[in-house]
Amino acid sequence: MLYNDIGFEGDSHPQAVLLIQEKIMKKILQWMVVTVLSLAAVSVSAGVVNVIDFNSSITIGPTQAPNTWYTDRYAPAGFIASGGQLLETIISSDSATNRPVAFASTFYNTQGRKLDVGPGITGISVDLHIDSSWSTLNQRIAGLWGTAFNNVNTLTSYPILEAYATGSAIDIQGWNNGSFVDYGVLASTSHNFMHTLGITLNGAN
Repeated sequence: MLYNDIGFEGDSHPQAVLLIQEKIMKKILQWMVVTVLSLAAVSVSAGVVNVIDFNSSITIGPTQAPNTWYTDRYAPAGFIASGGQLLETIISSDSATNRPVAFASTFYNTQGRKLDVGPGITGISVDLHIDSSWSTLNQRIAGLWGTAFNNVNTLTSYPILEAYATGSAIDIQGWNNGSFVDYGVLASTSHNFMHTLGITLNGAN
């Protein structure tokens, strides 16, 4: 299984004006078994770690293109790199009741952008800032998504790790090809810090 693209996603709901500000600092690590390409978002190629450090501007676009962060489901209101951070902003005016009719389904509440990273990647990771204010919400918040292909370029899975709020706490969950698996609650003392979310190929999984 190889990762062909990575994406950053947030979830849009009508109750918040600025629902999410994702600060992804320095790392989205991508590992390869034999070679490793770099992103920071981070990747590795032939033992060399390549980092997308978000210190310079990034290219965004509506459709798939080389070296472009392109729309996944629905374009977030903001998606910029600045000062070593990636800031994604999702606003209430892009919620289901406010979007164009063609995008009114809750499917488009998940909003983000993705970047093609090429073949051979076997791991991805990102540093996500967990804000304490998220705990009062009751919804999915923000996450790291991948698209995985096998050695004959057939799509096999969507590796996902994301933060979600229960109304009183913030949990981390992962997608296991059919359902989400809960990895537990983040202690309140861990809020307002960066947390590394990482997914690594383990055998055929």
